[in-house]
Amino acid sequence: MPQKNVVAWTSVMSGCTRNGCPEAALAMFADMVESGVAPNDFACNAALVACAGLGALRAGEQVHSLAVRAGFAGDAWIGSCLIELYVVGYTSLISAFCRNGEFELAAETLALMMRQGLEGWKRHCKCSGVNFTAQ
Repeated sequence: MPQKNVVAWTSVMSGCTRNGCPEAALAMFADMVESGVAPNDFACNAALVACAGLGALRAGEQVHSLAVRAGFAGDAWIGSCLIELYVVGYTSLISAFCRNGEFELAAETLALMMRQGLEGWKRHCKCSGVNFTAQ
């Protein structure tokens, strides 16, 4: 990149995620921050989309924390990405618990999701093949 400013970094991150390379986008976000370029709301949004695409809940939590510290907590796009991130992250956990016979942990995680008010869990559980019917 000729000019490594936040706009250039964010454009490349978004392009990576849209083209099926969210790992590269997330690595670029880390490189951008380490290089001293301060992320803006669009850069945080791009990183959160990459995290959601990867189901990278821990990395998403870090980006979430950074976004709050930077004053982007009220941004509607950031909020939308956070909902997607947390729903995908939780449903990935639930699915993994079910695949490994840990049905009690899966039910506890679903209950936690519901207590936190995360909407859309039914749609995501259905899409990921999670089934809570008795066997």
